[in-house]
Amino acid sequence: MNVKKTPLPEIPSGEMPTVIVGETPGITVATGPSRPGDGTPPEQIATYRRLRQLGAGGMGQVYLAEDNRLKRQVALKLLRAAMADEPAFVDRFLREAKTMAQVNHPNVVGIHGAGEQNGWLWMALEYVPGTDLNKLLKARGRLEEPEVLRILIACCKGLEAIHAAGLVHRDLKPANIFIDRNGEPKIGDLGLARHTDGEDRMTLTGHAWGTPAYMSPEQVQGIANIDIRSDVYALGVVAFILLTGTEPFTGPTSYVVTNLVLSQQAPDVRSRNRSVSQGMASIIRCCLEKDRAKRFDTPLVLKVDLERLMAGLPLASTSMRAPPPSAATTEITPQQAPHPSAAAATATAKGEGGFGRMPGNSPSLGPLGIKLVAYSLGGLVLGGVIWSVQGQTVVERPVKPLEVSLATASVEPAGAPLEPWMGRRGKDATGEWASLKLDGAPVRLRLLPAGTFQMGSPPNEPGRGPSETLHQVTLSHSFWMAETEVTQEFYHRFVPDYLSQNPGKDRPADRVNWHDVSAFLLQLGNQLPGLFPRLPTEAEWEYACRGGGDKAFGHTAILDPREWVLQPPEGGSRKVAQGQANAYGLFDLHGNVREWCKDTWEDKPLPATPETDPLGHWGSRVVCRGGSYLTPATAARCAARQGVTNQERAPDLGFRLVIDATP
Repeated sequence: MNVKKTPLPEIPSGEMPTVIVGETPGITVATGPSRPGDGTPPEQIATYRRLRQLGAGGMGQVYLAEDNRLKRQVALKLLRAAMADEPAFVDRFLREAKTMAQVNHPNVVGIHGAGEQNGWLWMALEYVPGTDLNKLLKARGRLEEPEVLRILIACCKGLEAIHAAGLVHRDLKPANIFIDRNGEPKIGDLGLARHTDGEDRMTLTGHAWGTPAYMSPEQVQGIANIDIRSDVYALGVVAFILLTGTEPFTGPTSYVVTNLVLSQQAPDVRSRNRSVSQGMASIIRCCLEKDRAKRFDTPLVLKVDLERLMAGLPLASTSMRAPPPSAATTEITPQQAPHPSAAAATATAKGEGGFGRMPGNSPSLGPLGIKLVAYSLGGLVLGGVIWSVQGQTVVERPVKPLEVSLATASVEPAGAPLEPWMGRRGKDATGEWASLKLDGAPVRLRLLPAGTFQMGSPPNEPGRGPSETLHQVTLSHSFWMAETEVTQEFYHRFVPDYLSQNPGKDRPADRVNWHDVSAFLLQLGNQLPGLFPRLPTEAEWEYACRGGGDKAFGHTAILDPREWVLQPPEGGSRKVAQGQANAYGLFDLHGNVREWCKDTWEDKPLPATPETDPLGHWGSRVVCRGGSYLTPATAARCAARQGVTNQERAPDLGFRLVIDATP
């Protein structure tokens, strides 16, 4: 499954715009005669001059308009004349608009103003040309899972903001999820939104409002106490259609569809798209439960599982044991067949096909596995000093190098059972290791123990950045980390058309952005049962980089000359594992390429208080760690931090794998 962000199609003049949040909205009210006259909206509504119609729905029309006062374009939504004839409805509309103005979130459309004029109810929304998910689906047929995950996570954030304002959307569907020019989802069209407490709602008990295929069973029944779980249901339907191109329930009439919603269990999404992961199928099944008590309680709870799935972690609220698609429902039509790029990636992962366009290389392992054993054994002598910090036991290892030739290298059984993802497991002078259970996969990981360390840097450390606050961090769980950065050979198995800035099968994969990496991890996890690969948190990365040391470069204040930072004469990155392994048996943490982490970047210092298993998630950029062949040595310090956008594809930016250890 090769996932790349596809440029958004240009929307022809006259189609529905994207509406995005700009400033904190306010509500204005213009009043006039109570009836709309001949049914034609006036050219001028408040300070807005109508330009052209953008779209129309069951309750009104949307126009492109110009704000005469602020000289900007807006999307002007006008409610049909018949609706504006009821004073009680007008009052509810204005109260609803004021509530909507409280929802100020980047994943929810904003509102500039609302009011009544000449019998017309109007609402002004900020306008930016773009597209919506419905049009995107028509153009592409369906989307790939990593892209769907990103969209769903953003929608969960928007729904949480809507919920916090006391509203339920009630009409969430692809046509109401806009995509701006930066690819950011925005939930729009809150025209059917109502209060969760039942007050001021614009519908009556016993009446169902919404789009049949996306309505929850309780919405179809028209019950009064609709809550945010109806929006969770609708988001599950959105996920289903994004992944398959079809709605879970279809029929010739609305009656047939709503009857199916009430009486039939939604089909397994994998019956229409076999490339969907088991975890995603479980999440969608939970969203589409008939009994809302069995769904995710809130979008926030749903977002946690979506983020864990994206990161390759076990789901927190959903069983991963989704039942397999039944034989009666697994027939795939040509329209539902896996995307060619997904099929190609699977074929490559199974050993079909060659190394593609990478010159002079083949997918076979060759001597690389033997080299990795030799390099890892050429690490450091295991020390026997045990010490305690705040009740946490950790292992301190000296840094004297151990020269081991291939002839004297030996591997001992680790004495622990193999996990389902492991091909081999053993122990050497550096510690415990395991390899992935994939044919010809040159990937070995080291087990890092739980422990406590000092994250950040002291004020007098050369090259120190202002955000590197020195503070105590505890990692409560052990984890496996790959000895090296993911190589181009391994990355290419899952992304056949990948091209590197610095070609070489034993060199690190580079020019991969955060979304590329997320897609790769998802595909890798689908290849092996029980494997949930992810990126390291920056705390885990620094802990691993330090190897038990507390100096700028782990156990030394000066960069080890066997490590490599500055660009070599031949240019670009070098082969992995060419330098010196650290005390945990890990290579290339001080150089070669920078590495993606899970955390998002904040332009402020790390906290000064102790933390346990920290994960930054508030910034707009993503943390990357480690120096590269393009950076000075100070950028390769253990504590050095950087933040880049998740779209960044730099020639010196790669990543390495982390897997949670079984307790």
